[in-house]
Amino acid sequence: MTASQDFAILGYDVQRKLGEGGMASVWLAVEAETGRRVAIKLLAKGKGDEAAEKRFLMEGETLAHLPHANIVQVLEVVHEEDRSYIVMECLEGGVLSKRMSTGWLTLSDHVGFIVQIAGALQYAHEHGVIHRDLKPDNILFRDARTPVLTDFGIARLRRDLTDSRITETGMVIGTPTYMSPEQATGQEVDGRSDQYALGVLFYEMLAGKPPFVGETAMQIAFAHVHQPPPSLPGGYDFIEPLVMKMLAKDPKQRFPDLKAFVAELKGALTGSPILQKRLKIDPTADISEQLQAIGFSENQLSLRIPRMLGVETPTGALKHMLLEGSALELEPVQVTRREVVHETKNNRSVPIMLILVVLFVVAAVAVVGMFF
Repeated sequence: MTASQDFAILGYDVQRKLGEGGMASVWLAVEAETGRRVAIKLLAKGKGDEAAEKRFLMEGETLAHLPHANIVQVLEVVHEEDRSYIVMECLEGGVLSKRMSTGWLTLSDHVGFIVQIAGALQYAHEHGVIHRDLKPDNILFRDARTPVLTDFGIARLRRDLTDSRITETGMVIGTPTYMSPEQATGQEVDGRSDQYALGVLFYEMLAGKPPFVGETAMQIAFAHVHQPPPSLPGGYDFIEPLVMKMLAKDPKQRFPDLKAFVAELKGALTGSPILQKRLKIDPTADISEQLQAIGFSENQLSLRIPRMLGVETPTGALKHMLLEGSALELEPVQVTRREVVHETKNNRSVPIMLILVVLFVVAAVAVVGMFF
């Protein structure tokens, strides 16, 4: 040990405390064998009840089975008689909440961060894990451009994957500002609840404040359940339909999953020079390079917009719908001219000719009558 004399962990040189929550503390340490800087999340005996300890260990085990570029990497999960701790990568790029508070983030930053976190959540959902506490404070950065999802402390596995449920239906757990209506009312949740929270985060990035605020948690929860979200500020009409769909009160009205959301977002962002300028990406690069520069992964670039059952969507209709009414320019619309239009115009000349002939005959008869 060096700076800290509070505790020792074999194989690690504990440096200093990074932070402390209600039940656990986080420490900066150096792995003795490799010299790698790590973060150790420590739950000491007496800091929580048996259920809290189970949730703590489940968080470590859950993260250990979720290898993804935008999910914090867990190196070791240890349970001892007098303590439990999780050794994970040390993320020293800051926290999203502080970046958002600066007001320096660009539209490109917003889109890139949302897309990457959507990929992390989708990966977790595909492996049966629902986060349930998505918020800016739980998104740290590995570097300037790579957000990393952390704090799976109240995550839960789907019922069909485990019978060990630490939290039950009817128990409200999470952060009110980012809580879905079904979570706020203690109902069963699935990946669409995380999608709602991501929609709240996206809205907050674009509008500068979350859609629902209140003096108490109860007021905020009531708004999530009963009140429609306000419209986004002007200039975001091109993306508002997507955000509002994520914020639908009924989970069935949201995207079926976050892959579908990313696919439609991708469709909305391509093909507009004005939008490319706002995103501050290189217009000379091809579409894939442009989207990768923002934050889309290779897997996300291969996604296609799903066709809704029973609805025939013309090519380009989604993009036109998303951009219509905004300050952005629409792509030129191809107009097909039909021959029937020309035939109608030609037919109009027939009655005019008949009238001229009749007038000519009448005039001729009148002239002849003057001489006879």
